[in-house]
Amino acid sequence: MESVERQTFTEFEWIVVDGASTDGTVDLIRSAERVSHWISEDDSGTYHAMNKGIAAAKGEYLVFLNAGDAFTNEDVLQLTSNLISSGNEPDIVFGGAYLMFPRGKHKYRGPRDFQRYVRHGLPAIHQATYYRRQTIEPNSYDLKYRICGDYYLVAMLSQKGVTAEYIDVPLVNFQVGGMSTQSPARLLRECYVIQRDVLGIPIGLRVVSFTRRLINMLAVIILYRAPVTWAFDKSSPRTGRLPRA
Repeated sequence: MESVERQTFTEFEWIVVDGASTDGTVDLIRSAERVSHWISEDDSGTYHAMNKGIAAAKGEYLVFLNAGDAFTNEDVLQLTSNLISSGNEPDIVFGGAYLMFPRGKHKYRGPRDFQRYVRHGLPAIHQATYYRRQTIEPNSYDLKYRICGDYYLVAMLSQKGVTAEYIDVPLVNFQVGGMSTQSPARLLRECYVIQRDVLGIPIGLRVVSFTRRLINMLAVIILYRAPVTWAFDKSSPRTGRLPRA
């Protein structure tokens, strides 16, 4: 909430979708000065809530922050707006993110090339991804994917030939330890199904991707539990299209 309220770019609407919390969340929402619209009612999970947010939104671009996530600094929305205004109004903007681990550890994860990397996974952390509202529909998140609804959305968009731009600096602090960390088996299964049914990737490449994802997941778990404090930073912004390897 604090990271949203201190943004220097102020031409935005802030929609809060809460799942009928009884822990004081509603009182906190009511106290927020910048909230444009809010809902507190039962839902079927995170992606159901996101679909409600899309339906209520009127802005040109959408970005989703979950509880525990935050913009890295007060100029994030201004930086993103500058890129959109100076370019060709891309359908998606992929940005960088700090993966926030316990005990003060964090690691930078930059955006990847959209059309190449989507065959393996998300080109960027979901909270560092901006979607043009006209590109996605109110029911864009398929609720049968409890963990990988964001990957499903990006995979579907990749099949429609949408345009993408990149901001290779940290736009968000993403808290590691959510649904994907708590349910690794379901994460692997849902990603495999999306690669098969949406992207049409051959079984050999799906197996390779499955193996890579498993290794990456184990690395994240190790970093999540490691007692050593470490950090990696990135200082200068880079925007535009990523060079092809």
